[in-house]
Amino acid sequence: MVTFRVNISTMIVTVYSTSMMTYGISVLSATLSFLIIVIFIIALNYMGEYIPFLNQRGLLLCTYMNPLVLLLAVSLFDIFSKRSFYNKHINRFAGLSLIIYLIHSNYFWITYGKYECYSRMIESGLQMTCAVFVLLGIYTATVVTLAVLYRDTIGALTKILSEKISKWLVSCTG
Repeated sequence: MVTFRVNISTMIVTVYSTSMMTYGISVLSATLSFLIIVIFIIALNYMGEYIPFLNQRGLLLCTYMNPLVLLLAVSLFDIFSKRSFYNKHINRFAGLSLIIYLIHSNYFWITYGKYECYSRMIESGLQMTCAVFVLLGIYTATVVTLAVLYRDTIGALTKILSEKISKWLVSCTG
């Protein structure tokens, strides 16, 4: 089953990236992929009310093994790769993306945080949903603050160190 999913995902990326897709097709495929994923999540949660096995299985569709998620990612990449723009704030935030990814991929968030927040939102209704969004906002602000601190402290030191190592290697080789 996993091999089958990987092969379908590989086929989607190969066909999609080798063909010349227009901007409209990229937008359409991104929109449809997103809507289908959301509909599946809602449907699984609704069916989970009546079939206990399907209860709270909606996030299982949001893995990178899902061909729709892969199609969505490739479509969004295609949409934004065809545009050229410069925005100082976006570029600063994009420079923080690696450290933000590393913070989000930690064991605690993957094991407990993501699924716990999602299940409590489903169980508790609107009031808990609002509280979760406030907490996610605080979490996001904290992650961005930590990423900026890392970039300005350790990142600056590693940049200086890598430049010195690079100059030393150039002087040694020629």
